[in-house]
Amino acid sequence: MSMHASRTAPEPTERTTVSLPAPLARQIRTLALSKRRSVSSILREALEAYLEGQEPPPLPSFTGVAASGEGDLSERVEEIVAEHVRRERDGDR
Repeated sequence: MSMHASRTAPEPTERTTVSLPAPLARQIRTLALSKRRSVSSILREALEAYLEGQEPPPLPSFTGVAASGEGDLSERVEEIVAEHVRRERDGDR
């Protein structure tokens, strides 16, 4: 079972396309069918197991150079853009 299975709220997901050799793709589909699971869940579990315990890659040297001090900007991007568009439209600057 996935290490995230005990969470109550599901994490947001992101669609990613992966190219696999045909025999490996068939093997994964067969495994998913035999376990009555989705191919995505099999791949997520395999990737989590592969990445477990590995050091994350270092951040680029320029990370944080223009830090705004607001830690949630990426989560609020739609809200910030909408506010900017409203100000532009209404002539507020």
